[in-house]
Amino acid sequence: MKRLRSSAAGISLAAAVLCLAVPMSAQAATGTLTVNGGEKFINPHDGACFSWPKKGLDIKNQTNREVVVYRGTNCTGTVGQVVPPGKSAKAPRGVSVKIQG
Repeated sequence: MKRLRSSAAGISLAAAVLCLAVPMSAQAATGTLTVNGGEKFINPHDGACFSWPKKGLDIKNQTNREVVVYRGTNCTGTVGQVVPPGKSAKAPRGVSVKIQG
């Protein structure tokens, strides 16, 4: 009986450790991000980065997350500005955006 209890306790401990080790599911912003009037991203994932080949972005952030505008491609370089949820902005030197989460 003692051996059975220690085995059950070991299994419970292993299950608890496994639950903590499994990563949480990815989160996503709720709403729509519109860039340059036509490109729409619906419920974009937190941390998602979107780039364009030319400078100059017109951003309409209808999500529940901040959108960070970068002056470099692939969300690198200097941060140009942050567009809060529900706001719009023009970023004449912006090249890429990232969903904060």
